[in-house]
Amino acid sequence: MKTSSSIALCSLLALAAAVPVKRDIVWVTVIEEVIETVNFIETVWVDAGGIPMPVTPAPATPTTTAPLEDYQSPPSSSATSSAVVIAPAPIAPIAAPAPQAPTYSSFSTSTTTPPSSPPSNAPIAQAPAPVSIAPVPVSSPPSPPSPPAYTPPASPASSPPSDSKYPSGSMLPGATTSWQCESGSPCSGSITYYSPSIGVGACGNNPDSSDGAYPDTYPAVAIAVDMMGSLSSGDVINPLCGKTVHITNPANGKTATGMVVDKCYGCKSTTSIDLSPTLFDQLADQVDGHAAIDWYFD
Repeated sequence: MKTSSSIALCSLLALAAAVPVKRDIVWVTVIEEVIETVNFIETVWVDAGGIPMPVTPAPATPTTTAPLEDYQSPPSSSATSSAVVIAPAPIAPIAAPAPQAPTYSSFSTSTTTPPSSPPSNAPIAQAPAPVSIAPVPVSSPPSPPSPPAYTPPASPASSPPSDSKYPSGSMLPGATTSWQCESGSPCSGSITYYSPSIGVGACGNNPDSSDGAYPDTYPAVAIAVDMMGSLSSGDVINPLCGKTVHITNPANGKTATGMVVDKCYGCKSTTSIDLSPTLFDQLADQVDGHAAIDWYFD
Protein backbone atom coordinates (compact mmCIF):
# COMPACT_ATOMS: atom_id res chain seq x y z
CA MET A 1 0.00 0.00 0.00
CA LYS A 2 2.79 2.36 0.84
CA THR A 3 4.50 1.50 -2.37
CA SER A 4 1.41 2.26 -4.46
CA SER A 5 1.03 5.68 -2.84
CA SER A 6 4.60 6.52 -3.65
CA ILE A 7 4.18 5.53 -7.26
CA ALA A 8 1.00 7.59 -7.59
CA LEU A 9 2.71 10.62 -6.08
CA CYS A 10 5.63 10.37 -8.48
CA SER A 11 3.27 10.10 -11.42
CA LEU A 12 1.50 13.32 -10.40
CA LEU A 13 4.78 15.13 -9.99
CA ALA A 14 5.90 13.97 -13.43
CA LEU A 15 2.69 15.20 -15.05
CA ALA A 16 3.01 18.52 -13.30
CA ALA A 17 6.57 18.95 -14.55
CA ALA A 18 5.58 18.09 -18.11
CA VAL A 19 2.97 20.84 -18.32
CA PRO A 20 4.68 23.95 -19.90
CA VAL A 21 4.61 27.18 -17.97
CA LYS A 22 3.25 30.10 -20.02
CA ARG A 23 5.20 33.34 -19.66
CA ASP A 24 4.13 36.83 -20.81
CA ILE A 25 6.25 38.51 -23.59
CA VAL A 26 7.32 42.05 -22.70
CA TRP A 27 7.89 44.51 -25.61
CA VAL A 28 10.19 47.49 -24.92
CA THR A 29 10.25 50.48 -27.32
CA VAL A 30 13.32 52.75 -27.25
CA ILE A 31 12.90 56.25 -28.74
CA GLU A 32 16.04 58.21 -29.82
CA GLU A 33 16.02 61.87 -30.92
CA VAL A 34 18.41 62.59 -33.82
CA ILE A 35 19.30 66.15 -34.93
CA GLU A 36 20.84 66.62 -38.40
CA THR A 37 22.78 69.81 -39.34
CA VAL A 38 22.12 71.24 -42.79
CA ASN A 39 24.63 73.73 -44.29
CA PHE A 40 23.39 76.66 -46.35
CA ILE A 41 25.48 78.91 -48.62
CA GLU A 42 24.20 82.43 -49.17
CA THR A 43 25.59 85.03 -51.58
CA VAL A 44 25.58 88.63 -50.33
CA TRP A 45 25.61 91.45 -52.89
CA VAL A 46 27.18 94.77 -51.95
CA ASP A 47 26.88 98.17 -53.58
CA ALA A 48 29.76 100.44 -54.71
CA GLY A 49 30.28 101.64 -51.14
CA GLY A 50 30.69 98.09 -49.81
CA ILE A 51 27.29 98.10 -47.99
CA PRO A 52 25.36 94.78 -48.20
CA MET A 53 22.14 95.00 -50.19
CA PRO A 54 18.97 93.63 -48.55
CA VAL A 55 18.10 90.14 -49.70
CA THR A 56 15.13 88.13 -48.49
CA PRO A 57 16.64 84.96 -46.96
CA ALA A 58 15.18 81.62 -47.86
CA PRO A 59 13.04 80.20 -45.09
CA ALA A 60 14.73 77.55 -43.07
CA THR A 61 13.28 74.09 -43.44
CA PRO A 62 12.73 72.39 -40.10
CA THR A 63 14.07 68.95 -39.63
CA THR A 64 11.45 66.26 -39.12
CA THR A 65 11.82 62.81 -37.72
CA ALA A 66 9.68 60.08 -39.10
CA PRO A 67 7.39 58.39 -36.57
CA LEU A 68 8.58 55.16 -35.22
CA GLU A 69 7.00 52.09 -36.63
CA ASP A 70 6.32 49.05 -34.56
CA TYR A 71 8.75 46.33 -35.21
CA GLN A 72 7.69 42.83 -34.49
CA SER A 73 9.95 39.90 -34.21
CA PRO A 74 9.34 36.33 -33.37
CA PRO A 75 8.82 35.87 -29.69
CA SER A 76 11.82 34.88 -27.73
CA SER A 77 11.98 33.69 -24.23
CA SER A 78 15.57 34.78 -23.59
CA ALA A 79 15.96 38.39 -24.89
CA THR A 80 14.12 41.56 -25.78
CA SER A 81 14.89 43.63 -28.86
CA SER A 82 14.36 47.28 -29.83
CA ALA A 83 14.46 49.00 -33.21
CA VAL A 84 14.81 52.68 -34.15
CA VAL A 85 13.91 53.84 -37.67
CA ILE A 86 15.21 57.34 -38.65
CA ALA A 87 14.02 58.98 -41.80
CA PRO A 88 16.47 61.50 -43.41
CA ALA A 89 15.32 65.07 -43.25
CA PRO A 90 14.54 66.54 -46.69
CA ILE A 91 16.66 69.54 -47.75
CA ALA A 92 14.75 72.34 -49.34
CA PRO A 93 16.37 74.03 -52.36
CA ILE A 94 17.93 77.44 -51.74
CA ALA A 95 16.34 80.34 -53.56
CA ALA A 96 19.10 82.38 -55.25
CA PRO A 97 18.69 86.16 -55.20
CA ALA A 98 17.94 87.92 -58.43
CA PRO A 99 21.20 88.90 -60.22
CA GLN A 100 22.00 92.58 -60.23
CA ALA A 101 24.25 94.57 -62.52
CA PRO A 102 27.80 94.68 -61.09
CA THR A 103 29.17 98.04 -60.08
CA TYR A 104 32.70 98.92 -61.18
CA SER A 105 34.90 101.09 -59.05
CA SER A 106 38.59 101.93 -58.82
CA PHE A 107 38.90 100.26 -55.45
CA SER A 108 37.92 96.93 -53.98
CA THR A 109 35.92 96.31 -50.82
CA SER A 110 35.78 93.01 -49.03
CA THR A 111 32.79 92.79 -46.71
CA THR A 112 31.94 89.90 -44.46
CA THR A 113 28.35 90.07 -43.26
CA PRO A 114 27.66 88.34 -39.95
CA PRO A 115 25.11 85.55 -40.43
CA SER A 116 21.56 86.10 -39.29
CA SER A 117 20.34 84.14 -36.31
CA PRO A 118 19.96 80.62 -37.72
CA PRO A 119 17.76 77.95 -36.18
CA SER A 120 19.40 76.04 -33.43
CA ASN A 121 19.54 72.93 -35.58
CA ALA A 122 20.54 74.54 -38.93
CA PRO A 123 23.61 76.88 -38.91
CA ILE A 124 24.09 78.88 -42.11
CA ALA A 125 27.50 79.67 -43.59
CA GLN A 126 27.82 82.73 -45.83
CA ALA A 127 30.36 83.03 -48.66
CA PRO A 128 32.26 86.32 -49.15
CA ALA A 129 30.60 88.72 -51.53
CA PRO A 130 32.11 88.80 -55.04
CA VAL A 131 33.34 92.23 -56.02
CA SER A 132 34.37 93.08 -59.56
CA ILE A 133 37.44 95.31 -59.90
CA ALA A 134 37.83 97.44 -62.97
CA PRO A 135 41.40 97.40 -64.33
CA VAL A 136 43.22 100.67 -63.84
CA PRO A 137 45.14 101.72 -66.96
CA VAL A 138 48.81 102.33 -66.25
CA SER A 139 50.68 104.59 -68.58
CA SER A 140 54.44 104.40 -68.80
CA PRO A 141 56.22 107.69 -68.08
CA PRO A 142 57.79 109.24 -71.15
CA SER A 143 61.41 108.42 -71.65
CA PRO A 144 63.70 111.30 -70.70
CA PRO A 145 65.33 112.98 -73.65
CA SER A 146 68.77 111.76 -74.48
CA PRO A 147 71.48 114.14 -73.29
CA PRO A 148 73.25 115.95 -76.06
CA ALA A 149 76.46 114.40 -77.21
CA TYR A 150 79.44 115.87 -75.44
CA THR A 151 81.73 117.80 -77.72
CA PRO A 152 85.04 118.59 -76.05
CA PRO A 153 86.31 122.09 -76.58
CA ALA A 154 88.98 122.52 -79.17
CA SER A 155 92.47 122.40 -77.80
CA PRO A 156 94.52 125.60 -78.10
CA ALA A 157 96.08 126.00 -81.47
CA SER A 158 99.77 125.25 -81.61
CA SER A 159 100.30 128.19 -83.94
CA PRO A 160 98.35 131.28 -84.99
CA PRO A 161 95.70 130.74 -87.68
CA SER A 162 96.92 131.11 -91.22
CA ASP A 163 94.65 134.09 -91.71
CA SER A 164 95.74 135.74 -88.50
CA LYS A 165 95.74 139.52 -88.62
CA TYR A 166 98.52 139.58 -86.06
CA PRO A 167 101.71 137.99 -87.47
CA SER A 168 104.95 137.76 -85.53
CA GLY A 169 106.31 141.19 -84.60
CA SER A 170 102.89 142.83 -84.52
CA MET A 171 101.16 144.28 -81.48
CA LEU A 172 97.99 142.59 -80.28
CA PRO A 173 94.91 144.60 -79.21
CA GLY A 174 95.36 145.95 -75.67
CA ALA A 175 99.12 145.11 -75.60
CA THR A 176 101.96 147.55 -74.96
CA THR A 177 104.67 145.59 -76.77
CA SER A 178 104.92 143.36 -79.83
CA TRP A 179 105.43 139.62 -79.60
CA GLN A 180 108.65 139.08 -81.56
CA CYS A 181 110.51 136.63 -79.28
CA GLU A 182 111.98 134.19 -81.81
CA SER A 183 114.76 131.62 -81.76
CA GLY A 184 117.18 134.01 -83.49
CA SER A 185 116.36 136.87 -81.10
CA PRO A 186 115.01 135.40 -77.82
CA CYS A 187 113.45 137.52 -75.11
CA SER A 188 115.11 137.89 -71.73
CA GLY A 189 113.15 138.16 -68.52
CA SER A 190 112.38 136.31 -65.30
CA ILE A 191 110.23 133.31 -64.37
CA THR A 192 107.87 132.83 -61.44
CA TYR A 193 105.40 130.00 -60.74
CA TYR A 194 101.62 129.80 -60.16
CA SER A 195 98.91 127.12 -59.86
CA PRO A 196 96.97 126.69 -63.14
CA SER A 197 94.57 124.26 -61.44
CA ILE A 198 92.72 127.05 -59.62
CA GLY A 199 90.54 127.80 -62.67
CA VAL A 200 90.19 128.07 -66.42
CA GLY A 201 92.88 130.20 -68.03
CA ALA A 202 92.61 132.97 -70.61
CA CYS A 203 93.06 130.49 -73.48
CA GLY A 204 89.98 128.42 -72.56
CA ASN A 205 89.17 125.01 -71.13
CA ASN A 206 91.45 122.04 -70.86
CA PRO A 207 89.73 119.36 -73.03
CA ASP A 208 91.22 116.60 -70.88
CA SER A 209 89.83 117.92 -67.56
CA SER A 210 86.29 117.76 -66.18
CA ASP A 211 86.52 121.27 -64.67
CA GLY A 212 88.39 122.80 -67.61
CA ALA A 213 91.50 123.71 -65.61
CA TYR A 214 95.03 122.50 -66.26
CA PRO A 215 96.70 120.51 -63.45
CA ASP A 216 99.77 121.82 -61.67
CA THR A 217 101.80 119.04 -63.28
CA TYR A 218 101.02 120.38 -66.77
CA PRO A 219 103.85 122.42 -68.47
CA ALA A 220 101.71 125.55 -68.45
CA VAL A 221 103.05 128.99 -69.45
CA ALA A 222 101.35 132.36 -68.83
CA ILE A 223 102.57 135.30 -70.99
CA ALA A 224 102.63 138.84 -69.57
CA VAL A 225 99.37 140.69 -70.22
CA ASP A 226 101.32 143.61 -71.74
CA MET A 227 102.34 141.23 -74.56
CA MET A 228 99.14 139.15 -74.91
CA GLY A 229 96.82 142.14 -74.76
CA SER A 230 93.06 141.89 -74.27
CA LEU A 231 92.32 138.95 -76.60
CA SER A 232 91.55 135.70 -74.80
CA SER A 233 89.43 132.73 -75.94
CA GLY A 234 86.35 134.48 -77.27
CA ASP A 235 85.27 134.88 -80.88
CA VAL A 236 88.81 135.90 -81.83
CA ILE A 237 91.30 133.55 -80.16
CA ASN A 238 94.54 135.12 -78.99
CA PRO A 239 97.19 134.02 -81.50
CA LEU A 240 99.65 133.29 -78.67
CA CYS A 241 97.37 130.61 -77.10
CA GLY A 242 98.76 127.14 -77.65
CA LYS A 243 102.20 128.31 -78.74
CA THR A 244 105.24 126.29 -77.62
CA VAL A 245 107.78 128.21 -75.53
CA HIS A 246 111.44 127.16 -75.19
CA ILE A 247 113.05 128.35 -71.94
CA THR A 248 116.72 128.33 -70.87
CA ASN A 249 118.25 129.18 -67.52
CA PRO A 250 121.72 130.54 -68.39
CA ALA A 251 122.87 130.30 -64.76
CA ASN A 252 122.68 126.48 -64.63
CA GLY A 253 122.19 125.59 -68.33
CA LYS A 254 118.82 123.85 -67.71
CA THR A 255 116.19 123.99 -70.47
CA ALA A 256 112.49 123.18 -70.57
CA THR A 257 109.52 123.46 -72.93
CA GLY A 258 105.98 124.60 -72.12
CA MET A 259 102.75 125.73 -73.79
CA VAL A 260 100.88 129.05 -73.51
CA VAL A 261 97.51 128.51 -71.75
CA ASP A 262 97.02 131.76 -69.84
CA LYS A 263 98.11 135.39 -69.45
CA CYS A 264 100.05 136.79 -66.48
CA TYR A 265 98.65 139.94 -64.85
CA GLY A 266 101.37 140.09 -62.15
CA CYS A 267 104.46 139.84 -64.31
CA LYS A 268 106.72 142.87 -63.72
CA SER A 269 107.96 143.19 -67.28
CA THR A 270 106.56 142.46 -70.73
CA THR A 271 109.10 139.67 -71.25
CA SER A 272 108.59 137.92 -67.89
CA ILE A 273 106.57 134.67 -67.86
CA ASP A 274 104.74 132.60 -65.20
CA LEU A 275 105.15 128.80 -65.11
CA SER A 276 103.40 125.85 -63.48
CA PRO A 277 105.26 124.41 -60.44
CA THR A 278 106.37 121.31 -62.33
CA LEU A 279 107.79 123.35 -65.21
CA PHE A 280 109.50 125.79 -62.82
CA ASP A 281 111.20 122.88 -61.01
CA GLN A 282 112.89 121.88 -64.28
CA LEU A 283 114.69 125.24 -64.42
CA ALA A 284 115.19 126.44 -60.82
CA ASP A 285 114.35 125.79 -57.17
CA GLN A 286 110.99 126.99 -55.86
CA VAL A 287 112.69 128.29 -52.72
CA ASP A 288 114.31 130.95 -54.91
CA GLY A 289 110.90 132.18 -56.06
CA HIS A 290 112.19 133.48 -59.42
CA ALA A 291 115.10 133.13 -61.83
CA ALA A 292 116.49 134.95 -64.89
CA ILE A 293 115.86 133.12 -68.19
CA ASP A 294 115.92 133.47 -71.97
CA TRP A 295 112.91 132.23 -73.94
CA TYR A 296 111.33 132.27 -77.41
CA PHE A 297 108.26 131.02 -79.31
CA ASP A 298 108.60 127.92 -81.45
